Amino acid sequence: MADDKKQQKEKGKDAKEAKPPEGDAEASAAAPASKSKKTLFIVIIAIAMGIALLVVVGVVVSMRSKSQAAAAEHELSPEAAAQGTVVQPKLEGSGEEDEVVEGEEPMGAILPLDTFVVNLSSGKYLRIQIQFEFNGRDIPKRMYAKLVPLRDAIITDLSSKSADDLGVGKGREGLRNELRDTVNEMLGKEEVKKVYFTQFVIQ
Repeated sequence: MADDKKQQKEKGKDAKEAKPPEGDAEASAAAPASKSKKTLFIVIIAIAMGIALLVVVGVVVSMRSKSQAAAAEHELSPEAAAQGTVVQPKLEGSGEEDEVVEGEEPMGAILPLDTFVVNLSSGKYLRIQIQFEFNGRDIPKRMYAKLVPLRDAIITDLSSKSADDLGVGKGREGLRNELRDTVNEMLGKEEVKKVYFTQFVIQ
């Protein structure tokens, strides 16, 4: 009997020694959970960065395609470039017919020139913007070939004027008539009907 009790005590002792500590079991269970959370967090960040990258790439591609499309509208073909063809911008009066009030004269095509800054004979200088209105709804193609000599003629004409010659009233009206006659003479036809000054500063 004593031997049986002694053997049972030794078995109980061995069982206690074989049982792992509770703290180690909890730590072992917590380790995989922490690792899975960390992996999930990394995956979410990677997905977010991927989406952001796709958005940026989409915006860049869209902007580039728009700029290329805009450039293509103004690009000349090799044949047109070789022939010196000029692409005409869509100007006021050159598109579809505008609505005209009864009795009102329809506007013709208008060609604005770059600003002129000219020294006058009186020592002052003139800053002027000139626009030509044509009789037709389209700007004559030969007008573009005449732009350089036309600017030269306008600068020569303006440089010969004094500030008094360009005074308000008859002076400016006379200049309008001179410029209109100069253009029509270059074109060899009465193409320009009106001349507008959109800026006129003497200093």
